[in-house]
Amino acid sequence: MLESKSGRCNEAQALDFVISEARKRGIHLMLSFVNNNNDFGGRTQYVQWARNAGAQINSNDDFYTNPVLKGYYKNRVKRVITRFNTITGIAYRDDPTIMASGLMNEPRCQVDYSGRTITAWVQEMATYVKALDGKHLLEIGMEGFYGDSLL
Repeated sequence: MLESKSGRCNEAQALDFVISEARKRGIHLMLSFVNNNNDFGGRTQYVQWARNAGAQINSNDDFYTNPVLKGYYKNRVKRVITRFNTITGIAYRDDPTIMASGLMNEPRCQVDYSGRTITAWVQEMATYVKALDGKHLLEIGMEGFYGDSLL
């Protein structure tokens, strides 16, 4: 059921399975859209995709300000939120098994410790996510060490 034509399960099908199994067991999930760190690609993967496409990227911190990178992120978010689970048939944005979404796990910006860059990114992405999915909680995954300027 989880295998593609190649005989292997893809990432989206694996997530469908996890959500369907959580649903059976009464477990509610929080899905994070990206990780700050390199685990599972993280924001570094977005930077690499943009560089490979010829975009001028100075550092991983451009993730928060570069229009190409923000576009990649928004495309990914939209694909997740609007996905129909191949096992349950429920769109992710309508699935009560998903309690919340996380904009990013542990966002950090080395070029701006004031928090203003991340704050602007969070406001833009939260507005975007809530326009696609007004039913689920939304969190930002902050660790709390940015100044009072953050949200």
